[in-house]
Amino acid sequence: MDEGQSDVDKEEVLREIAGAIPMDEAPLPDLPPPEPIAAESVPEADSPPTPSGLPPRPSWWSLHRHEMAGLVTALVSLVWISLGVAMRAWGPSLIGLTFALGALLIGTQAVWAAD
Repeated sequence: MDEGQSDVDKEEVLREIAGAIPMDEAPLPDLPPPEPIAAESVPEADSPPTPSGLPPRPSWWSLHRHEMAGLVTALVSLVWISLGVAMRAWGPSLIGLTFALGALLIGTQAVWAAD
């Protein structure tokens, strides 16, 4: 569309748009004062502090969780493989092989890497 052929004056349209928008802003509502910040409290320790200042030893479960995950995954893979052999079907056997691969990956990434 050519500018010379338009019947509407652009300046007039802009003035109408500017007149439709209120220019004065309403004052912001009064906000309540901020709450005072309490003094930092010392969190209570779950276990008594050690005399040497070292952190307490981790539990057995947290030390050996990767080994347990690998053993559980290997057990699940044996169950699926035995189901596949008993049913003479490839599907459950492939699922068991996938779990066996997962157990192998757990062993290589988490267990043997920590040694």
